[in-house]
Amino acid sequence: MSSMRAPYKPPGYTVLAQDRCILPADILLDSMTTQPRFIGFHNCQRHVFFFPVFRELGRRFSGEPIRVLEVGSLFGASALSMAIAAEDTGRADFDFAFVDLFETDVEGIVHHVQIFRYNLSKSPYATRSSVHVGDSRAVLPVFAAESFHLVYLDGDHAFAGAAHDFREARRLVKDGGYICGDDLELTLDACDGGWCQEHSAVDNTTDPRTGVNYHPGVTLAVDAVFGEARPLQGFFAYEVKSGTSGPQFVPVDLKGMIGSVRRIPLLRHLPEEGQAMIRRLLADEAPHVSYG
Repeated sequence: MSSMRAPYKPPGYTVLAQDRCILPADILLDSMTTQPRFIGFHNCQRHVFFFPVFRELGRRFSGEPIRVLEVGSLFGASALSMAIAAEDTGRADFDFAFVDLFETDVEGIVHHVQIFRYNLSKSPYATRSSVHVGDSRAVLPVFAAESFHLVYLDGDHAFAGAAHDFREARRLVKDGGYICGDDLELTLDACDGGWCQEHSAVDNTTDPRTGVNYHPGVTLAVDAVFGEARPLQGFFAYEVKSGTSGPQFVPVDLKGMIGSVRRIPLLRHLPEEGQAMIRRLLADEAPHVSYG
């Protein structure tokens, strides 16, 4: 006799027609828990790097509102972490733009944009945020050149898509700003280059040279668009500096930058496992930084 698996229902979600469990389009906040929720999370320990970057932006651009663009938002974990980092600067004039396809999950059960909208509503910058649903290859060219102080890249991991987003980031960030990104676990010189090229279109794979699971498309795109990289725990950052031949993209010493921070506020929206990941990262890379 064949067994039938019951449809998956995320805890606390409204059941709509055809047993699909999503948040309704018109979210009623008074009927929802005040705690943002995440079905899964990804490498959230890297969110600690937002704090020194946002602090430097707040200091450097004291006379103008700071505009931040995130490419690849999913459920909003990094959006809320960035909001806390912005709030930690003591400034209210941060404007955020978020770009993502916001697809449904593999079973068509959960609509990512509804979870994202709910989580974003908990941000103190929610009314200063815009959400752009669509392919970054169509959305990013619409933004004006040098219109952002920070672009955070965590979207397409295949080479073609990642390289497009990275090139657009070069165009979009103004002098003195930052381009940051995720999922650079290995630089090209540290992995099997041939294997990397052969797997440039896959999301992730295991490098035969190091045994590390990584994102080959991101590795290749960073090398092609930026050249030298100095990632730390998979996070990478470049400072934009004007030069005689045009803007220069200088890799940031992330270990030195995180060393300038003394305390990182507790990221309460992350699961307990995420909190443990953050504590382990700080213990390894910046033991003097307190968390919580």
